[in-house]
Amino acid sequence: MVAALLAIYVIAYQPPAGYAEPGPIRALALGLVLMLAASGVVQLAGIAASRRSTYVIVDLAIALGLLWLFAFDPVEHLFYLVVGVVIEAALLVGLSTALFAWAALAAGYTLREVVAYNLLDVPSEPAGVLLRLAMTFGLALIVGSLVEAGRATKAYSSEKEESERLRDIDEMKTAFLAAVSHDLKNPLTAILGFSTTLERRLDRLDRERVLEFLGHISRNGRRLQKMLDDLLDMDRISRGILQPNLAPTDMPALVRNIVEELDLDGRRLKMDAEEVTASVDPPKVERIVENLVTNAVKYTPPATPIGLRIESQNGGVMIAVEDEGPGISDDMKQKVFEPFQRGVGAPNRATGSGVGLSLVARFAELHGGRAWVEDRPGGGASFRVFLPGAGPATSAS
Repeated sequence: MVAALLAIYVIAYQPPAGYAEPGPIRALALGLVLMLAASGVVQLAGIAASRRSTYVIVDLAIALGLLWLFAFDPVEHLFYLVVGVVIEAALLVGLSTALFAWAALAAGYTLREVVAYNLLDVPSEPAGVLLRLAMTFGLALIVGSLVEAGRATKAYSSEKEESERLRDIDEMKTAFLAAVSHDLKNPLTAILGFSTTLERRLDRLDRERVLEFLGHISRNGRRLQKMLDDLLDMDRISRGILQPNLAPTDMPALVRNIVEELDLDGRRLKMDAEEVTASVDPPKVERIVENLVTNAVKYTPPATPIGLRIESQNGGVMIAVEDEGPGISDDMKQKVFEPFQRGVGAPNRATGSGVGLSLVARFAELHGGRAWVEDRPGGGASFRVFLPGAGPATSAS
């Protein structure tokens, strides 16, 4: 816009009475205006912060060139170009560059006034020149100071956000190390203990005892594998490389298969499932059900019954796992789905990687659904997952 106005000014310029026509100066001035326009286009397209000073210097040189080419002009409209370049320097780079640009332009403009007055017989007004330069200096200070203050505020906000992010990472690292040191150590200790006993006393143990020890080793090995799978999946999700592989799936059959393989620690599980087909990623839905049921087993008293419901809802399918345990406080209902978070009053026997419910929420989101927890009527918690894309329900079983 500035370059367009300058071009119009240069082309339409008519010297006051008694002053010569600019002649070839007009063509040279138009060339400088085109250079100024090109500089503006580059700046609008976005330039690296390290190169902004270069473009300010280029515009500074162009402004001085135009001022000197029209030194015979007593109207001095081109002085506003000086103001524009100083403000540009303040906005693009900062206060120090704005003051540098003002000093260079002030020196060049003052020298031009002296030359025009002495050699070109152009009337000069020293008071007017000083007033213009003082006003431009004030603009440089005000705009430059505001820009510096804005950048300082932005830098402070960025540093604060980075500090909070690093603090969150440190807290997560601490929680992760606690989970690894405690939850991975227990099954490893059991595996080493039983395998060492078998190694040393195999010839003195009867078959039933050997099978019992092997069962302990196998169960603890599966616990380790599940913890590591959870941690690896969390890493894949955080990096965006884990995507669902959707396929039409018989939900009740899928859920029954996974429930039959779970260790319920003597609890009774009541399943109520509609015959519904959904477009889901079967392995991930298995992990959702497994983590929800395992969580209910961990955080409820022994012999507490667990309910599992599968039902069509709002064009999708809802999976609900309910228990009759102590329930979850309102302030923890969202936090329990964050990595390495556990409910207040979690029992000492509760083990795991600390990401089970977090994975439930992430797997639900990968399907375009969500996970949440509600209070169960009569006491306890009701963990629910909604997955879109279910077919029509036909009957209840």
